[in-house]
Amino acid sequence: MGVAITHPARYFFVYDRSSDPAVSYAVQAMVASLDNLWYAYPGLPYPIYQADHANNGVCGQFDRPDASFMTVCAGDPGGGQLASVSWGMTFGNHVVNPWVFVKPGLDVNTAFTTVCGMIGRSIGLDDNPDPDSCMHPVTTVGELQGFTGTDLVDLLGIYYSHYPG
Repeated sequence: MGVAITHPARYFFVYDRSSDPAVSYAVQAMVASLDNLWYAYPGLPYPIYQADHANNGVCGQFDRPDASFMTVCAGDPGGGQLASVSWGMTFGNHVVNPWVFVKPGLDVNTAFTTVCGMIGRSIGLDDNPDPDSCMHPVTTVGELQGFTGTDLVDLLGIYYSHYPG
């Protein structure tokens, strides 16, 4: 189903290169969640999911400053962490080239919470002291956390401060 955009849109592509079922599900669910927020608040970034399993494990930058991309891969983030995010470059207000490594083999709830936190950091959110937020600095394995009202207020503050519409 196509989306008729009737106002300026800020979008980015999320390439799923994870090959891990829980991580892929989490990426798709997180993109759907952000899509729903976008319909209510069209100044927020609009993610477009792209399954890219032909390039599983190839995490890195695209070297295209004219568009916004993110890759999510299953792999060892190092340091005993569940995930990590790195940036290749920044360009204006674009979400340019963050790549996320998520530890493979996580349960679905932990994978979603982890992907939510990494995508949140990629689009500008900071840590949230609320333990119900996926932006909380500590993830409890097995628990499902998402964006809270505070996270939404922070996103609106980031993106509506320079929204052209």
